[in-house]
Amino acid sequence: ADRSHDGGTSELIVAPGRARMAGEAHEKAERVRRKTHLPRDSPGFIRTQWLENFYETLYASNEPGFYIPYTVVFQYRRIYAAYFSDSDGCVQKVDKIADLGPEQVLEGLKDMRHGDLGVKRSDIVYSIPCRAYYIYSKRSEEGFAGEGKTNLSIEYFDDSAVTHFLTYRGKENNGILQQVQELTTPNVSTIRAYWTPHYCQLESRINVNRADASNVPLFERAVTFEGELHHSSSFPMSSRVESRVRDLLDRIVSSVRRCLPNNLAINLMILNFRIGPNGKVFFLYCNSLKLQYSDHHATSDLRDMDNIRPPSPKYVDNDFPPPGLRGSKKRFGSVAPCWLSVTLRLRACVSE
Repeated sequence: ADRSHDGGTSELIVAPGRARMAGEAHEKAERVRRKTHLPRDSPGFIRTQWLENFYETLYASNEPGFYIPYTVVFQYRRIYAAYFSDSDGCVQKVDKIADLGPEQVLEGLKDMRHGDLGVKRSDIVYSIPCRAYYIYSKRSEEGFAGEGKTNLSIEYFDDSAVTHFLTYRGKENNGILQQVQELTTPNVSTIRAYWTPHYCQLESRINVNRADASNVPLFERAVTFEGELHHSSSFPMSSRVESRVRDLLDRIVSSVRRCLPNNLAINLMILNFRIGPNGKVFFLYCNSLKLQYSDHHATSDLRDMDNIRPPSPKYVDNDFPPPGLRGSKKRFGSVAPCWLSVTLRLRACVSE
């Protein structure tokens, strides 16, 4: 920056490069964490159902690069919120009741297919009549059967079925209604990530039926991990796709950790991804997210304690010398018992 003096007044002239850097710093400062409806205490996070609340962590990060399909969350027997990504991949949220009617949701499921994600029509090769799928955890007497576990149910809807679901069907179970994007491959494929602090595994499966096979039921054409083994098969991923998925997974882990209290840590996380148009990696939904207390003291609220990774064994230095050295040679002769040595010491003391 330079200062020019004219008639006793000074003016600060900023170079163009520094002005751009200052603008980027100001824009980064404005991307602060958004306020969410996540719990504020550790027991509340432990009891959270992450199938429908996981998108709050991505919304709170307020960072680009998190591409998700148009997703509607159901809680308390009604539509709770809707999430989608803008052109930069920043997750946006709609939580006003007036904007979450059946007509608005149907419009979102239809328009968000090519909306703000920079998708060109020439990039779409295959289409599937499935408009959306509904994932939910059934309610039981003790709460939700799918709470903290992977036993979830899924239903696939076409245009008429999703209209009937949003208009007439009761929303008894908490869950999500997520848009099915058009495909760049003839078969539906999904990537599932198993993440722990010590290990990360990626698994990919592809449906054995073509997405446009009209003689096959819709469920058998769209299901991958959620169906039977004969509905899909595993297929290898390229190193480029695997690198993109792992990069997005690391960013999601960092985003979740920033939302957690200091005394909580991620024990297990199972996420689902799909490669969309233009090679972008889309996050679909979270199967399971298990948390544990990082101090390992307050464990009364932990779920599935048997599945927690055991602590690493500690190295203990023994007092015996290694074999082959001087101290490990075999001794010959008899050794006096300890009571005899004590008796001799007492006699010596008395004689003195």
